[in-house]
Amino acid sequence: MNLRRLEHFVTLVEQGSFVRAAKLLHVTQSGLSHSIRMLEEELGLVLLDRSRSGTKPTHVGAQLLKDARSVLREATTLRRNAQSLAQKTGGEVRFGFAPLPAMLWLADILGTLARDHPGVSATAPVGAVSELLNQLASDSIEFFICARLALQDVDGLDIQQFAELPMNFIARQGHPLAGRGTVESDQLKAFPIACIATDFPKEGEDNGMPWLRDHHISTVCDDCGVLLELTAHSDTVWLASGAIVTRSPDILTTLPIRFAGFPEAIELVVVSHAGRSLSPIADMVLDTAVALASNQ
Repeated sequence: MNLRRLEHFVTLVEQGSFVRAAKLLHVTQSGLSHSIRMLEEELGLVLLDRSRSGTKPTHVGAQLLKDARSVLREATTLRRNAQSLAQKTGGEVRFGFAPLPAMLWLADILGTLARDHPGVSATAPVGAVSELLNQLASDSIEFFICARLALQDVDGLDIQQFAELPMNFIARQGHPLAGRGTVESDQLKAFPIACIATDFPKEGEDNGMPWLRDHHISTVCDDCGVLLELTAHSDTVWLASGAIVTRSPDILTTLPIRFAGFPEAIELVVVSHAGRSLSPIADMVLDTAVALASNQ
């Protein structure tokens, strides 16, 4: 079976238009139409319904779409693994990070990769867990690292523990709450609270934070650089990890706040496809990340 024709079929279904699909695939509309017709003749089935409103899969086409995607995914894995075996010092690796672990380790990982394996091309998106899950599902990345708290129940995932970080409230040096022996929960209510959206779901969402129910979160952002600047130059208190403070001890400090239900640690995990091995290069990247995290 011609993999290119399967790719044409899947892309056309996803785009719903010969014009958009042809543009995305860098083929002519007539060439795409011919490819689909040849695939239908090969299978002996009509896969698509064409109308003025667009192109949609037939009933049998929709049933075969999942298999077509699976075949293309396995073909991509085969090509990637073959490339890694043929070029031990080259190839491509794609992996993702949620904002907090990205702030702590991603620059060091990419720096180590560039120094020790200059022939390897790395793509490392940073984003919300929902975005990273979508990229994993489409095989745009091989794995990602995030807080377990942010994960919903999703079938087909392999989830392995990566590291544990202390969970803390962080403030600037000189903050009105800084330097106290103990900070009560009620004292926190006088100050704006910020958090990383993707790592700490809001109360009312699945896996929310009932222990923060009586406190208003004024800022939700997935850019740790922005949150660091906000915390360093205002009275905002940032809910994150004290590991961040070790990177900027002259600017930030942790606050001794603990109240009922407040978790002591953030569990970070590695998320990948269940039953599928990572490429050798991805394994190498993950080993580097583990080594860096163990020295945190």
